[in-house]
Amino acid sequence: MADQPKIVVDRYKFDFTIGLKIMKAKYKDFKTFEDKCYISKALMKTIKEEWPKAGNITVQEALGLENIEARRICFRHIGVDNVFKELEPELVDTQVLDKNTKVNAEGKLEKFQDTYELYKVKGEKVLQGITENWRRGGADFFILRCKCTSSDREYLIYIQDIWAANARFGSNPGTGAQRKPDAIEAVAWTIQVEVEADDIEYIIRQGDCIIVKTKKEKYKKCTQRHISKKEYLEKVRFES
Repeated sequence: MADQPKIVVDRYKFDFTIGLKIMKAKYKDFKTFEDKCYISKALMKTIKEEWPKAGNITVQEALGLENIEARRICFRHIGVDNVFKELEPELVDTQVLDKNTKVNAEGKLEKFQDTYELYKVKGEKVLQGITENWRRGGADFFILRCKCTSSDREYLIYIQDIWAANARFGSNPGTGAQRKPDAIEAVAWTIQVEVEADDIEYIIRQGDCIIVKTKKEKYKKCTQRHISKKEYLEKVRFES
């Protein structure tokens, strides 16, 4: 089916087969999908014909995708219960933050408690079908369990092992022995910016949209990087 169109889910373009499975996970039934999605009649017809044939998106398929953004979207829609059933992850860190960063319906900041749970997944559970160029010999990885600030919906976010001695990702790569996995450092890792820490006044997170207020109008743009735990605790001012 090389001539089949791509399917865009949450602004990311997927191959038709995997994209359709994600759409099924997101909308549950075709009628809901049809009512909420505005696409060409030809594409809608194709999706309607293929909808009953498409299976459910699995964790295995999600992890088989090379792009980290694609994997993150898959985890979002697979659902917490399905992920835990397939992977049987181990809870390694839980942290609760008292925050004052949520904007309520009146447009005012609201105090609340935000809980982050970090789980470790054994690499051997997901080796089959995973591409060699990122699995690093079946390395363990992590998933972060948290809630959306505005909708209170629960989400799971894929996190690479940024605490390993040979970590190549994250704002604070580990050296020497493996560092202790940290749930807040994990959520900080999900935010990427192109501004050095010293140039940031504050950060606003609105869903997947990251807005950075710089201290000066003119600043030197840096290579895209993950922010640190310290930056997350001190610089993130608003969340929704």
